[in-house]
Amino acid sequence: MEYPKRLMPQANYKIMAIETNVLDSHYLVRHTKDKTLIDAETKKLKRIYVGEQTFPLRDISVNLLGGNFLVSDVYLIHDRQDPDFEYFNFELWQEGESVDKTVSDKFISEDSTRGYYFLRIEDFKHQKISYTDDDGISHQAEVKILHTPTKRNYWHFSLRTFGHEGDLEPLSEKEIKKPWRKLVLSRLREAIIQNAVLDENEVVFDKIPSDFYQK
Repeated sequence: MEYPKRLMPQANYKIMAIETNVLDSHYLVRHTKDKTLIDAETKKLKRIYVGEQTFPLRDISVNLLGGNFLVSDVYLIHDRQDPDFEYFNFELWQEGESVDKTVSDKFISEDSTRGYYFLRIEDFKHQKISYTDDDGISHQAEVKILHTPTKRNYWHFSLRTFGHEGDLEPLSEKEIKKPWRKLVLSRLREAIIQNAVLDENEVVFDKIPSDFYQK
């Protein structure tokens, strides 16, 4: 199938200024492996859809709604057999850059068995998580929402956590197992479970002003 060009970054786009309040009422969407989202006991999002292991929580991949990314785009699958897969998915787009390559139709398909849930930006922007480090000193970790556009998806964002030592994302799985880091990321998981919106009818798809992302 043809990859939607509307998702790709353009030379006249810019990195969105998340620190402003423009996107506070907007929603992020994250896909899941299937549509059985609700835990039968808690009536909340299943823990597995946030992450059973702590390590992946250091950098949570989501997409911003209200621009050119549609909810149905969560079904898009980019085949890892594409020789350009890493280029399109792992290399971040830099402001002002032109993406000369195009995603091959040969490596794009849809998986409509996927599910999805929503996170309102205001619920997570600058959220603080209290913790005590190995020396008994109290700190507050901060959850940040970062605009991290890839070469094939301008609307890609990341939820990242910053402790007193900085961004947790670059750390190894072994380093993340440090008690206070595990605690912080576990509390982020719980915040996502508690705040995730599972009913699409509860989401307001506000349109993002074009001058917020275009020069």
